[in-house]
Amino acid sequence: MTLFSVVGFLTSLRLKSELEECLAKIEAMSLQAKVSQFVALGQLEGKPSRYPRFRWIFPIFYAMTTAGFITLIVYRLVTGEAIK
Repeated sequence: MTLFSVVGFLTSLRLKSELEECLAKIEAMSLQAKVSQFVALGQLEGKPSRYPRFRWIFPIFYAMTTAGFITLIVYRLVTGEAIK
C-alpha cells in the first residue's frame, strides 16, 4: 500500500505540473490571438473564488496516505506489533 501511495503521489504531481504547463500555453496562445477576454483559465469571480483549487486535491491525498502508511510501517518495526 505504501508503494501504491508513493506511485500515486508522484503521478499526481506529474499530472499537476503538466496541467500547469498546458494552462500556461493556452493563456499564451489566447493572448497572442487577442481573445484572452473570452478564455476562462481559472480566474473565478465572486463566491466560487474562495474555494480551494482542486488540482491540489490528489497530491495532498496521496501525500497524506504515504505519510500514514510509512508511520504504520515504522510503528510496526519499532514495537513489533500491529496497532490494536
